[in-house]
Amino acid sequence: MPKKGFTEGVHSDKEELKCVDVPIPVVHQTDVLIIGAGMAGMTAAIEASDRGAEVILVDKGPFARSGASGINWGHWFITELENPPFPKTPDGIFGWLMVWNEGIGNQKLMRSLAERIFEEKRALWTENTGSLCMRKAPDQVEFVPNTSAVYNALYPWMIGEEVKRRGIPVFERNMVTSLLSHSGVVVGATSVDIKTGGFNVFRAKSVIVATGPLGWLYGWYGVSALTPCQPECTGDGHALLYRAEAELQNMEFGHGEMYGLTPPTLAGSLGGAMATASSPDIADSVCNKDGEFFLKQDSNLSDFKKVTFTYGSLYKAVNEQIKSGKGGPNGGVFFNAKTGWEKNAWRPCLVRAKEYLGWDACAEPVEVMPSLYTYGNSSLIQANINENNETNVPGLYATGMAGMAFDGSTWGMRAGREAAKRAAGIEQEEIDPQQPIRERDRVYGILERNPRNPLRPHVIRHRVQKLATEYIALDRNDKGLRKCIAEIERIRKEDYPRMWVASKKHTWNREFLEALETEFMIDVQEMIARSALMRTESRSTHYRSDYPDRDDQNWLANVYIKRVNGKMKAEKRPVVATEISPEKIRGMLP
Repeated sequence: MPKKGFTEGVHSDKEELKCVDVPIPVVHQTDVLIIGAGMAGMTAAIEASDRGAEVILVDKGPFARSGASGINWGHWFITELENPPFPKTPDGIFGWLMVWNEGIGNQKLMRSLAERIFEEKRALWTENTGSLCMRKAPDQVEFVPNTSAVYNALYPWMIGEEVKRRGIPVFERNMVTSLLSHSGVVVGATSVDIKTGGFNVFRAKSVIVATGPLGWLYGWYGVSALTPCQPECTGDGHALLYRAEAELQNMEFGHGEMYGLTPPTLAGSLGGAMATASSPDIADSVCNKDGEFFLKQDSNLSDFKKVTFTYGSLYKAVNEQIKSGKGGPNGGVFFNAKTGWEKNAWRPCLVRAKEYLGWDACAEPVEVMPSLYTYGNSSLIQANINENNETNVPGLYATGMAGMAFDGSTWGMRAGREAAKRAAGIEQEEIDPQQPIRERDRVYGILERNPRNPLRPHVIRHRVQKLATEYIALDRNDKGLRKCIAEIERIRKEDYPRMWVASKKHTWNREFLEALETEFMIDVQEMIARSALMRTESRSTHYRSDYPDRDDQNWLANVYIKRVNGKMKAEKRPVVATEISPEKIRGMLP
């Protein structure tokens, strides 16, 4: 139960409230609070609960159906079983990860991840929690490229059932608006209950942020989204960490596919993408307007098994075709399903489209536009954590920020264990009772705004999303990134104060939710743009058209973002090299 002084502090200022209908906060006490109920969050919840901790799980969307995990297409992971084409030993995985992230991953973290993949028996854990691996043999899983890899491996609704069986309280449809702190230690969080309009205060000894990727920052193309993530993925966790003065890193790296289709109605019918960067048929299927299969000229793009493959090289190749005038009328290139039909990973979907929709993918090439949906490169984790998932802020952990399962579920296990361990060894920290009151008044004060020349939240939101597609997607360059940052600053200074929510109701107010999300999206957009501006090279999934080559001499480094005295500060630091020196890294990279 919450301490008496805290409860009295929450209730005592009711007469001073500016808004008579502002809800009185409801206080909840727990050992471990987990924000985000995707693969990483649910895995962390199970692990913390199994170690005797009281756990509360908070999710903005419908439980086990939201976020990146909510697509429910299954997730792959690197397992302790034989899992071709991945290495079979910790040393092999470590080396693979280092080359995959082109030398700038934190070696201490990568070593920890490589060891734990084999120690923690992820395949066995997965089967014990309701999901099944498809196996070729008892010690070998079936690896299917472009189908979430380990076929039928890990499904969020199954893990969700395991959470329910343990009796872990789940606050679904709750948007977390702030992290609470005391003397520099994170001690809880606040949330708006989208269903009831109520305001929750969570007190916790350990807090885990597991909100996943930020793909919705890129918005929509026609009638289809530029991301396979659910609309909940607006970068809330990244913004929460930033505002709590936790460090973030590698925000310039994203993940994308040839996701926009023309006509855009195809994307809505087919699930969005036909030419994914990891597809085995991509070199045989993607051509320019002259019918030239230009990706065949780059061996790094022709074989998924090669660890030298990067999304950046795909963007570079496509961008060169478009700039040379060989692109399509809508700014893309073309997908020819017929030429790569035997290798086509999307063939079952395309067959159904012909049977049920009457559309033949092989009849003529379809224009496809490259875009980022920003899962993040999983070995370039976007929260600066140590091998125990701790951030630089005491009491605050992070996992799953890059959105990939071999990051999310494996790191989630460690985050849950370590957060539970910390909670078992300490007393609950005190908390300033006025802190949640101030946050409550700030949040619901948005509904009371009556600005001159008002702007609806969706107008500001779309301006932010447009910046993403124009300046930090395919073609990044100095001029565009500076324009992006200047416009973000203008939006924050001029547009955001004019934001006006038409409906004043508290329950199921979608526009109110968008207003809260948009504030976070502004912060995240700036973090990405400033990080991308600082990294003057192209590496992994970060592509600069004005610096198209990788610069190992100057950029075996990471870009860190932190809030300092209310301002966003970007800093370049050398790669954490605990095993392989920068000199050796330069020699091992292709």
